[in-house]
Amino acid sequence: MSRPWWGKERSESELREAARLVVGQYGKRPQVHPDSPAAVIRQLRDRRPSFAGEWADPEDVDAGGALVHLFSRQISPLLKRLNRLPDKSLIEFLDLAGIRPASPRFAVAMVQFTVSPAARESVMVPKGFQLGARPASGSADLVVFETRDNVSVTPATIAKIFVVQGAGQRDVTSENEDIKRSFEPLGRAPESGDSLCIGIRGSTKISGSISLGIQVLAAPGAPPPISTGGVAPVPLPVAPVLRWEALIGSQFQPTVVMNDETSSLWRSGIVQLQVSPSWQPSMWIGEEPLFWLRLRLIQGQFAKPPELSFVRLNMARVSAVQTIRNEVLDPLDGAHSSRFQLLHRPVVSESLVIAVEATPLDEDDDSTASENLWKQVDDISEFDGNEQVYTLDPETGVVTFGDGNRGAAVPPGFRNVRAVKYRVASGAEGAVGSDEITGLLNSVSFLTGVSNPLPASGGVSGEGQREAIRSGPAMIQARGRAVTMADYAVLARLAPGAVVRRAHAISCLHPSYPGSLTPGVVAVFVVPGVHDGGPPIPDEAALRAVSEYLSQAAAPAGVEIVTVAPTYRYLRTEVDFVATPAADAGEVMRNLAAELDRYLHPLTGGETGDGWPFGGTLYFSELMLRLLTRVPNVRAVPRLRLIVDGVPCHRCSDVTLAATELFWPERHQVIPVEAEGN
Repeated sequence: MSRPWWGKERSESELREAARLVVGQYGKRPQVHPDSPAAVIRQLRDRRPSFAGEWADPEDVDAGGALVHLFSRQISPLLKRLNRLPDKSLIEFLDLAGIRPASPRFAVAMVQFTVSPAARESVMVPKGFQLGARPASGSADLVVFETRDNVSVTPATIAKIFVVQGAGQRDVTSENEDIKRSFEPLGRAPESGDSLCIGIRGSTKISGSISLGIQVLAAPGAPPPISTGGVAPVPLPVAPVLRWEALIGSQFQPTVVMNDETSSLWRSGIVQLQVSPSWQPSMWIGEEPLFWLRLRLIQGQFAKPPELSFVRLNMARVSAVQTIRNEVLDPLDGAHSSRFQLLHRPVVSESLVIAVEATPLDEDDDSTASENLWKQVDDISEFDGNEQVYTLDPETGVVTFGDGNRGAAVPPGFRNVRAVKYRVASGAEGAVGSDEITGLLNSVSFLTGVSNPLPASGGVSGEGQREAIRSGPAMIQARGRAVTMADYAVLARLAPGAVVRRAHAISCLHPSYPGSLTPGVVAVFVVPGVHDGGPPIPDEAALRAVSEYLSQAAAPAGVEIVTVAPTYRYLRTEVDFVATPAADAGEVMRNLAAELDRYLHPLTGGETGDGWPFGGTLYFSELMLRLLTRVPNVRAVPRLRLIVDGVPCHRCSDVTLAATELFWPERHQVIPVEAEGN
């Protein structure tokens, strides 16, 4: 068994938090023994007649009473530690069940490479090429990014971008230079005849492939629902089909699309095109010979024409990870230990490759062809003593091998266990801003610079003990498969490529067809863990990641998963309060406003602090009682008024939400008043 993720000892505050979560979920915290000094004194007094009948002092003012009080003070801390046993047992049980805090998730970004004009042809940037950025925290250590694929970059540059509309054309090159201005490259349907034309200036031949980075502006508000899976998907409008073409000679000819992250301009991403050897500069528009590309809509239609803010050349996708190679592992518990330590962490799951030999390994040898590679598994106890397997704790970087009975033991040797390679995630440090990824940590001929026009996204720190304890019992119940609606909500948080704080699932509901039951469909409402000051609304990429993960890895066959953003009801309050005479009215005002925000918040609200429940009713009496009992120095609340979406509610009335809705607290009006008679 791997080392428990909660460690040998937890702090007082952490175990109190664990206990609070246990109480919140199960209603009552188990107590092994009363641990207050007063309780100990009462028990000693109750036992005194049986063990010391001659001791009759009822006030305990003699020497025996002093010993009783001293004993109660001395044993109380020990009893408190004893009462931590249920909390520690819960954490240990979660560990045995394989429920551990989620590892940090690395950020991703699009970067643009710059190639020296002296290059005579395109340059290949290999997969794993490393770039550097300064973290927002101001740390001296660089955040390392690596390219996710091989990418061909050219010394050419984009010279002209035109939108051709019928017989006319519109030059959007100057608009493209300013990211705040945008343009529509295509019409709604093929009949419009619109096309996007890109002229590339280059003095050398462009060979192999080119990569175009395209930013598609999202429509205001929540993104549209994303649907995957299902035996017979619900009919939706025909998806648009786009065609990329290159001007070869005097005619445009279709070019091969090697990869299209934009899915026909539905979202931002990179389009990689394979160029023909016959592609040459020509004077098609203007007087300068350029390499021309054209994009046309040939089938289907857009519900609304896409809007672009930039089109850039030599773009590549990078991840905030660092690959470590050929690291010799040190045993943790002596020469014959089965546990070894990686130097860098947290480790990206499934990225570790380990070689074990009976003789020392050559650290300069990067070949894996003849190495004895062992297999990473989730649980060694499922394998016999001949299976060469190991487990990994990504957070601590501890690698655990078998003992010869369950899993093969590491053969005797010196420095004979090596991590051939593994990747380390940067977590939240990787969420750097635009134009921050500027360092070239490796070298490629004629490659002179790099930058990221957009901020990196998706970098999140690892999950804490609080989140693991809260979701652990539900994760055990789900067991990786979605059967009940609660299972869908729990497993949505595991979707790779999405930062999901909460989710809520409803059966037989398709958001595109409100008011009707749709059998075979599960709607999953996604609440992300980050927001920019407004309501937490997931982007299209997060919705797609959750939908694809649930339909492919968790849902039964034939179930269609539709992911959608929740609907928010904007709520503000008007509160008059009377403070206690000695209180600071300004501080009470701030505390009242903070309590209202926290209680109604979709991420921290509700009675348990896990977020206001979907469809949860706000009871006027409960809110009034909360303000009186939870906020210090509040003597009375003469007036409390609720305003939802700008409309005042009836006096003392409750506010009921639909099952797809959450509250978003707005700025509250909190006013101190004098008590009557003062």
